[in-house]
Order: sequence, then structure tokens, then C-alpha cells
Amino acid sequence: MALVLNARLWRYLVFPVSDHKSGALHTSDSIRAFQPMKVQKEFESAQSLKFNGVNLTRVLSTSLDSIGKERSLYFANNSDLDALGIDTRLLAFQPRMTKEEKEVVLFVFEKFIHACIKHNVTFFLYGGTLLGSFRHHDIIPWDDDIDVMVSAKDKSRLRAAVTSLSPDFMLHSPHGEAWKFFWIKPRTLLHKQFRWPYIDIFFYLENKTHIFDEQVLFRSSYAYKKTDVFPLSIRPFAGAFLPVPCHIKAVLERTYSPSLCISLRFSHKLESTPPRQLRAILPCKHLHGYYPFVHRELLEGEERVKEELKLGDRIIHAMELRLDT
Repeated sequence: MALVLNARLWRYLVFPVSDHKSGALHTSDSIRAFQPMKVQKEFESAQSLKFNGVNLTRVLSTSLDSIGKERSLYFANNSDLDALGIDTRLLAFQPRMTKEEKEVVLFVFEKFIHACIKHNVTFFLYGGTLLGSFRHHDIIPWDDDIDVMVSAKDKSRLRAAVTSLSPDFMLHSPHGEAWKFFWIKPRTLLHKQFRWPYIDIFFYLENKTHIFDEQVLFRSSYAYKKTDVFPLSIRPFAGAFLPVPCHIKAVLERTYSPSLCISLRFSHKLESTPPRQLRAILPCKHLHGYYPFVHRELLEGEERVKEELKLGDRIIHAMELRLDT
């Protein structure tokens, strides 16, 4: 049940919301990306899609020597962390990427999106990236990669789409596993056949009623009703609007508890697992003062929901979306 990824998908109403106390409309850099006319115009042309904070000139001109090299407690060993003698649960949720690294991640994602649109390949946000859109309107603050899902029927078309960007961008496509789309310029993971950052591309198979992860190990756990996925909708992500399952909460709750924050179990940046002390599970409310989270309010008598992205009590931006997105 495919949906061609073209401009028609993006004709979706999104309404900025005013601050009820002051009556003023939020006009930060983030909210400017949420204006209805801007959203529609952005997707009339794939080349005009931009994530917040991505400066193409800066990305292309930098040596990228620091990408993937930033030292942090994720590089510490178990004995070093034991010696600290402190509660490491909050440390488990420290950012996994620097500002520069996140900019490169989004730059690579932009390239992937443009190639998909140009070649009519439909994708949607998946896994932790889908959760990030739902809970943060962005990458999960302690995550370090992008996850998307594509129909297994579109493999050949996807390969043609992304290989059109070679030799600067490459595709690692092992049989029976997720593919990885990456930029060759960062000198990271030199012992691997791919580089970080990368886009993890998962594929789904389908029957009459469900779609499910192509990988045998994940088929039973990662299976979703077609009526929860299609027709695709769009949601905010890092300042852009990207395709997601139409009933996002139902899809997420198959494998996640959106109100429960789980630290990253695998570092894609290092292709390794973090020390045991840096693995934690916390109710997300304990992190509301550290990172922006989406807060929702159903609008009475309307099939819409107000979403406010807040850091503590401070509203970063607000918008109204159709219900079930």
C-alpha cells in the first residue's frame, strides 16, 4: 500500500498557536518553519527542504576532523564510572552528539530525502526517529542516528535514487539487514564498510492487513496494522515536516512507552554499547528541565490537538495538528 512521496503529501494544514497569556504569536526560528504557506511551498520543490540549523556552506567547508571524535563519559570504562561514586542515571541521558555532528546528521538526511522525492521513493520515520518526532519534534536528545522505513518492493528504486549521489554519498546494503546511507567525507568508523553518521534504512514486507519488518528476528515484534500506518501523515521534525504513520501513537506503543525515557543501548557513533552505568530508564518527567518535550492538549469539539514544545515551563513553539498525528 504505497504512497508516492510528492508535493501532494505535504498539503496538510498546520496552525501556529499564539501565547494565550500575551496573545503574541511565537516567531522564533523554529516556529517560522511551521507556517502553513511555508510548509506547502517547501515541498513543492524537494530542493527547498531545509532543517533548522543546517548551514550548507559551513558543512561543506569544514574539515570534519572532530566528527565522531568527541570525548565524553560514553567513552569511559566501568571502573572509571564506579570511582565517581554518583548516581549516573542522568548521565545516561547526556547528549550523544555535538552541535556540529547533529548538523552533519541532518545534512545527510536532507540528501536522502531529496533523492527519495526525486525518484518517487516513499519513506516514513521509524523507530527512535519516529519517537523523536512525537516526543521532541526532533531527534531524541541522546540519540545519534536516523531511522526510516521503506517498502521492500522499492529496494531497486531506492538503490537507484541514492547511488545517483555517488561518489560523495554511498550505500551499504547487506542482504537481510538494514541498509545504511552515508557521506564518505567524515573519517569515522574506518574499520567498517560505512561511515558515521548514517541513515538506517529498514524495509517492510506486507500482507493484506499488516506491514512488518523484513528482518526475521524483528517480524513478530515490529508488525503494524496497515490502518495505523496508511495513509501517511506528516509531523514536525527538526524544523521540517516529514512523513509518519497516520496513527503514530498506536505504532509507537507497539515497541515503546512514549512517557518512559530509555537511554541509548547502542552507540552508532562508535558501533559499540555504552558502559553499564550509562544505561538507564526514567519517567520522562524527570528530564523535562533538561531537554525540550512535547506537551499535548486535545481541543474540545475539534479533531485537532495543540502541541507545545516546552523546556521546563518555557514554551519554545506551539502548533495545532490534526488528531492522530
